[in-house]
Amino acid sequence: MSAREWTPAQKQAITTRGGDLLISAAAGSGKTAVLTERVLTLITDPERPVDIDRLLIVTFSNAAAEEMRQRIAARLYERMEQEPENAVLRRQSLLLGNAEICTIHAFCYRLIRENFQALGLPGDMALGRDGEDELLQAAVLEQLPLLERYGFRCEDFGGAVLVREVPGDIDDPAGALEELAEDLRLNRADPDAARDSLLSTMACKSAIKAGMHTDPAELRRLVDRVQSGEIQYCPHGRPVAVKLSKYQVEKMFKRA
Repeated sequence: MSAREWTPAQKQAITTRGGDLLISAAAGSGKTAVLTERVLTLITDPERPVDIDRLLIVTFSNAAAEEMRQRIAARLYERMEQEPENAVLRRQSLLLGNAEICTIHAFCYRLIRENFQALGLPGDMALGRDGEDELLQAAVLEQLPLLERYGFRCEDFGGAVLVREVPGDIDDPAGALEELAEDLRLNRADPDAARDSLLSTMACKSAIKAGMHTDPAELRRLVDRVQSGEIQYCPHGRPVAVKLSKYQVEKMFKRA
């Protein structure tokens, strides 16, 4: 893939260090691409790389946060294909799963939940977030039969959501339901996509907790789907495969 040509102003935004930086540009002018490249130059600096999980990358929406994570992952893996022995790239790709790439609401909400005792708040608090809770509740209430089908028995409690039962293999029921609600909200116009997203999230959380093993036949089907290009990213947006040439593999094993 050929390197992108940056304008002088974009180059300045990517490389400027040591102070505050404000970027203002019209929609579609490449702000996300510039921010992605700025992050890449920070975390892959040959002299003083910054671990990506020490950066706070804030967006206006969950969709934008997911797009940013996917773009950074794609650029990292693109670089890893070119430099398979680069330890910095490998380290950053491993840390990407813990990177703070989220909305300002999600970041502040996490800070409050992690420090509720210092703030004098109850541990079982529930926070309203500028109408977002209402949107999530509405998305859940629209899909009560679907949720119940997969182990979440919820009820309409005067506009709020009353949770009666959750699957036993979900480690963090509250967090899982909140994530599922967000998936449902983003896919309200597409019931099939809502179902698939719900199942992906549940499968991921359940498998991580249970330490489940995949049988060989299922692994074969999964590999076939990856090789065909049908699956390129995991449900959380990270690439699932890296293409290496024979020369790159031999070089990794000191045979080239």
